[in-house]
Amino acid sequence: MITEEISYAGKHTSKGAYKTLMSPLRVGGTVWRNRIQSGPMSMTELGPCDSLSDANIAFYERIARGGAAVVTVGESIIPTSCGKTHPHMIMLGNPESYASLVRVCDAIHAQGALADIEISHGGYMADPIYNDGHNLIGPVALHDDYAGEVIGMDEAMLEEVAEAFADATETVRRLGFDMAMIHCGHGWLLNQFLSPLYNKRTDKYGGASIENRMRFPLMVLERVRDRVGKNYTLDMRVSGSEFLEGGAEIEDCVAFCLQAQRYVDIINVSAGAPWTKRMVPSVFDARGVNAVFAAAVKQAVDIPVTAVGGFADPDGMERVLKDGMADGIVIGRGIVADPDLPHKIMEGRPSTIHKCIRCFVCNESLYSTHNLRCSINPLAGREAIERYEKPIAARKRVFVAGGGPGGLVATITAARRGHEVTLFEASDALGGALKAEAVIPFKADMSAYIESLIAELAETDVMVRLNTALTPEIASAEHPDAIFAAIGAKPLIPSTLYEGAKTGDKSPIPFLTAEAYLENGINDDAYIGAWDGKRICIIGGGLVGAEVGLHLALLGKAVTVVEMRDEIAQDAAPDYRRFLMDEIAKHEDLLTCKTGFRYKEIVAGGVLCEPVRLAGTGSDAANRSDTEMIPADIAIIAMGYLPKEAETLRPYAPVFRLIGDCSRVARVYEAVRDGYDAGANL
Repeated sequence: MITEEISYAGKHTSKGAYKTLMSPLRVGGTVWRNRIQSGPMSMTELGPCDSLSDANIAFYERIARGGAAVVTVGESIIPTSCGKTHPHMIMLGNPESYASLVRVCDAIHAQGALADIEISHGGYMADPIYNDGHNLIGPVALHDDYAGEVIGMDEAMLEEVAEAFADATETVRRLGFDMAMIHCGHGWLLNQFLSPLYNKRTDKYGGASIENRMRFPLMVLERVRDRVGKNYTLDMRVSGSEFLEGGAEIEDCVAFCLQAQRYVDIINVSAGAPWTKRMVPSVFDARGVNAVFAAAVKQAVDIPVTAVGGFADPDGMERVLKDGMADGIVIGRGIVADPDLPHKIMEGRPSTIHKCIRCFVCNESLYSTHNLRCSINPLAGREAIERYEKPIAARKRVFVAGGGPGGLVATITAARRGHEVTLFEASDALGGALKAEAVIPFKADMSAYIESLIAELAETDVMVRLNTALTPEIASAEHPDAIFAAIGAKPLIPSTLYEGAKTGDKSPIPFLTAEAYLENGINDDAYIGAWDGKRICIIGGGLVGAEVGLHLALLGKAVTVVEMRDEIAQDAAPDYRRFLMDEIAKHEDLLTCKTGFRYKEIVAGGVLCEPVRLAGTGSDAANRSDTEMIPADIAIIAMGYLPKEAETLRPYAPVFRLIGDCSRVARVYEAVRDGYDAGANL
């Protein structure tokens, strides 16, 4: 029962619910404290001489402090002249980077975790720009628009590279890493040899035979093992399938792993390559989608196997382990989103795990600004600031207006810092805009995030007042020390939407905002059923309009999305947009995207549009001058948002901060970071 004023206090799942996941695992010469390993994640912004910076080290240290058994430093390159795939990478042939590698091992060990590091060579996936203009090498000679002229490796080069892998592994062993992961997947050099698509050699190292194609990767592994001895723990990452036509499939992977187990102690089974979708699963994939490949390898080999691929739910992880599909779980983005994921499982608090929402803001920020960011972890990329957090000088009374993600994070952060916090929410439930958006099936991650915030809220003594907007009258009467306004934004509805709109005349066809559709109709079969046979026009093709359009198409409705720019969903993170557009393309029989047009007016029978004249646009509308009617029986407005007015609250507290959309229309990332910064800096 919803009450006017409630305290979110509750019970949590008991400890010990995930006995397999939290049990130790012996791997080679190491013992893992649980079955969770952080995936190899590299930093695109390093310190001088391609050394790990203090911020980089703090990132890995934070994962270790969160309880992962093994923390894997991302891609490092063997001592060669042509293996770099990105501008900033750890170069294991550069002694100037070694001191930072010692420090990262120390930081990981201080938190009780084991230190692993991924060792690789990009092959023809490298870039001459990052390799002093040197020609790249690969299984065969080829010309590539990206790589240029690639040299096919002769036996002398094979020997040189095998020795370089051994040199690199010996180096990281000496610097303090407990394990080394040899990268044989994801399209890099050793995977290129395993791939029938790219290894067209005619000698004993290639061709149709997997026995030949695995010969060089096995030579590398044997050379590494000989160098570091039988007691040093070797990890190996493979792709269960390349997901490329003509590429390596699970049968190839299993055959290789059967032989590789002579040299390595554990195998991490991933999938895909950089240009395929399965390397980094999206919201359109199931959690743990690649576990089937790990299971196939585990059935064949006699050493431990780990699975990777969008894991976030401890129930799913436990099931994979109990069912014998894998011996451990490797988590990448999920442990960036919530570094405390292992500890929350161990402590019996799985409902408070912030599961990665798979929005790809992390990838977007790494490649655009060379800084790690996460939509739901406001400290991602700036973990070092936690070291300098000081106790509060005095406990303050804090009023937070708005129970969306930004308001919830501000509330939880301030309460944990020791302040007395009251959260005001005008509606009857917490969640803000995500309440509506999250109920789209492929947006379920958003719903899970809100639920985890509410579970965290239950661990505090915060008073939550539902159905109560924070007004100047309330603030004036109660005299808070600080007010955080997180009241969100409202949909933009132009006053010229249709003739007569300004005077209150009825619209020629029914229309509603995207938010109203999501809030009122998405789970109402009768409501949606009434749209059967109706033509729907969505005015606005940003991310919201595109996602609503896809959802309606999935329900079997005929939809046209009208967008003035030359492409839809341009406000999405690039990688997420790639996945979204692939899904939209699958439903082009129902979902039409009309780009380069803007709405002119809702009229009887549909939406009247006109072409947008934008210089350089790729739209087919660029050179047209005529208006066009989009036949429609219903219009959905997704034209953007306007911040709600919150300044009326400013005079009623010495400290006042705007959070999220009411400051400027923002994404979840900005709202969450605003909320954390407000609560942490009071």
